[in-house]
Amino acid sequence: MKKILLSLVLTAVAIIPAQVFAQKTFNLQGTVAKALHDVRYYIYIAKDDGSFDNKPTDSVEIKNHKFVYSIKMKQPRMAHVRAIFDDGSLCSVYMDFPFVPGEKALLNVQNGSFVLNGSKFYRQWNAADSYFGPHDNKYRTFEKKYTDISDQPKSEERDKELAELDRKYMDMYNEYNHYAHEYLKEHNDEAGTIAYFTMNYSFGKTWDIARNSVKNGLDGKLFHGLIVEQQKQQKHEEEMKVVAKATGEGMMFKDIQVEYDGKLQKLSDYVGKGKYVIVDFWASWCGPCRSEIPNLINVYNKYKGAKFDVVGVATWDKPEDTKKAIKELGIEYPQIFNAQSIGSEAYGITGIPEIILFGPDGKVLERGLRGQAIEEAANKYLN
Repeated sequence: MKKILLSLVLTAVAIIPAQVFAQKTFNLQGTVAKALHDVRYYIYIAKDDGSFDNKPTDSVEIKNHKFVYSIKMKQPRMAHVRAIFDDGSLCSVYMDFPFVPGEKALLNVQNGSFVLNGSKFYRQWNAADSYFGPHDNKYRTFEKKYTDISDQPKSEERDKELAELDRKYMDMYNEYNHYAHEYLKEHNDEAGTIAYFTMNYSFGKTWDIARNSVKNGLDGKLFHGLIVEQQKQQKHEEEMKVVAKATGEGMMFKDIQVEYDGKLQKLSDYVGKGKYVIVDFWASWCGPCRSEIPNLINVYNKYKGAKFDVVGVATWDKPEDTKKAIKELGIEYPQIFNAQSIGSEAYGITGIPEIILFGPDGKVLERGLRGQAIEEAANKYLN
């Protein structure tokens, strides 16, 4: 399943008693038709609570267009596989699928698409993927259009287009659910059920229409935990929406303070001091974050001085990794290190980069700046 990344989905696969899968080996064999600029694949494996760390669990190199990966596991876990390019950026396409102990998966990557096969479980997964694929492609095309319009300079016309796309999205979502339900009525295999909820994320509905053979299989211990986790995630997202609104455009900045290396770092050390300040919530491992750094460096070099500054807030990142990225990318503007989730919780941020422009008095002028819009915003207010 080829997907465009907006954020890593917090999900997991069956929690089975450890004795059932006592340290069995999961094997993954990959073939990359054209390695191009790919140097290795990042592998993220879900934790016990079903969530993913922001940093990869492991990586595997491509040699002669092939790679082999194996890991001993006690229970099935959801995994996330994606390529990293020579320049350190992450490929925008990826695949989510479960790593099942004792099973063998064959992953073929060609022209940016992933095809999964192998043992019985993964043949079932491939069948589900083939069915859902066309509908998923339709969604991805829509998603790209939405992203392209979102990246345009903020305007009344752009906001109208986005509102119309939001309406169309719900129609597409309902259509997609219809096809998924039809598939699950005819298929009682576990892989199809798991494939459905990895794309649909509506665990309760999936469980309602699953057959008993599925409920008593790999998924048997899965859905209750996933529903609980989904409810927690939904609650957190709703809370973040409230926080984001309270720190939205026109609102006064909310100070954060982070202790690192024996020093107290505050956002108020920079914001609300009479300057226009662009604050970038970012991380070294985040490909989209790294791609915005040249834009931030450009605007910093062009406007820095008594009226303007740029500040980075290292989010969900280790300080040593942040410092390494700063050196690699040639960042000279100041940083607040080791913020982890302090800044994201303060501003209702659920995905990075989040680039915010603050006014001289500390009020939020614009949020969600990306690409060309970064310099356009700085130029607009400074000139």
